[in-house]
Amino acid sequence: MRRLTAYQHRWYAEWYLNRLDKVYALGSTELLRETARHLAVRMSFEDVIRVAQAKTSPERMARVRAEVRAKDGEPVEITEHFKPGIEEIAAILPPAWARRLLAWGERTGRLGKTYFSMHLRSTTVLGFLRLRLMAGLQSWRPNTHRFAEEQAEIDRWLEQIRSAGRTNVDLAREIAECARLIKGYGDTWQRGSANYQTIVAQVIRPALAGQIALKAAADAIASARTAALVDPEGESLAKCLADIEGQPALRMAAE
Repeated sequence: MRRLTAYQHRWYAEWYLNRLDKVYALGSTELLRETARHLAVRMSFEDVIRVAQAKTSPERMARVRAEVRAKDGEPVEITEHFKPGIEEIAAILPPAWARRLLAWGERTGRLGKTYFSMHLRSTTVLGFLRLRLMAGLQSWRPNTHRFAEEQAEIDRWLEQIRSAGRTNVDLAREIAECARLIKGYGDTWQRGSANYQTIVAQVIRPALAGQIALKAAADAIASARTAALVDPEGESLAKCLADIEGQPALRMAAE
């Protein structure tokens, strides 16, 4: 509640509790605890607004001074490095504007290739004010493309947990744990999200559709998630999914 209130507002923290009510109804304390932990992180996703908030927090400055062992009164200079791409810019635009920008980037081949490198000294008045201006977009966040996309993905993830939890809590818990793949900012977030969507398409959806035995599905999701965490580039995940596809138990369930 404290995390999400600071991230957005009190109403956002209350939305978090309302979402958890649906998992609470499944009757598993362990599943509720794990889902609650991951949901708090997913709802406080990293964006340029969040990054600006973190970089201008008093706690961060105190931590930096402690790390460099600065004496009382001794000046410390911090240069922030930003490298936003088209995707990061689109993330804070209204959905309609963002879709146009992303479509243009894809059409021109600039997505994932065009970045705008910036160096900003947050310990100067001007640099700090620029970061605070970006952090001040907190109230604008619910109107952004990224916010809409994230909330839709969160709702799909929660529905998968609920659907699995009605028949197999172990499977539901493994689905909840897949939220660990979606983290960070920029390229890190994109790679993790891509791996997550691959697991959803090739394991989670077939399992929920009854095409994979429940016990085998829970083990398969755990193995695929581990492979994706070890190798975010996706090569280990691809090999793991190929092995899963070849397991007799899964083939029999699919048939």
